[in-house]
Amino acid sequence: MKSAPLHFALREIRQSFTTPLTVAGLVGVAIVLGVSGPFNTLARFDLAARLAYWGAIVFSTYAAGQFGSMVLMQAVSPLPRPLRILLRALAAATAVSAVLQVFNIVLHYSSVDLPMLLSLLVICLVIETIADMIQSSPLPSAPPAILARLPEETRGDLVALCMQDHYVEVITTKGRSMLLMRLSDAIMESEPTRGLLIHRSNWVALDQVTEVIRSQGSASVLTRTGERLTVARQRLKDLAEAGLLPREGA
Repeated sequence: MKSAPLHFALREIRQSFTTPLTVAGLVGVAIVLGVSGPFNTLARFDLAARLAYWGAIVFSTYAAGQFGSMVLMQAVSPLPRPLRILLRALAAATAVSAVLQVFNIVLHYSSVDLPMLLSLLVICLVIETIADMIQSSPLPSAPPAILARLPEETRGDLVALCMQDHYVEVITTKGRSMLLMRLSDAIMESEPTRGLLIHRSNWVALDQVTEVIRSQGSASVLTRTGERLTVARQRLKDLAEAGLLPREGA
């Protein structure tokens, strides 16, 4: 059985809503909109109703936009950067407009029109551009210690560590290198990158996993860089606990 990109999108959304800074930002936006009452909500609702309305709008459209964008993450990753950003913005804007349309129907507002769709697309383009810039930003000041062992040109974000005889193949977003060391030592030097030992010979960074593929009792993970790594059967539970698989499928 092959997990759909849906699982990846849902995992990313779930992680977003467990990040205090993200939640605080969404709450702040909802409060500002609830107090100011744009789009005639100031006259239509009292303060409590406005806060509830805009809270629902802000959180649901954020989730919808994330969903639309993340579903396409893997499919558009090989494309040129401008086209990748545009397609993800289109997917996000489509998802957000669908949610807004549902709210409009329930509350008897006018339907989402072309000017609003274009506004949503512009907003999503800005957000996707910023997100792409953040994802492509340089490493933080305290990168994993193992990166210092690599040639300068391959010091990107950690993707995976794979044991090859007495060597560890270090895979990053900028390339790969072979190091003469134990996998256990390499994993220790991967901190603070969050990862998971998915096989006695394979470790993978959780934020680099886009898909888990299961077929006839075997399993593997697919990373953002296109690596496909074997998963041991006994490690499926760990994948589920990390949010990479539905728990009932573990």
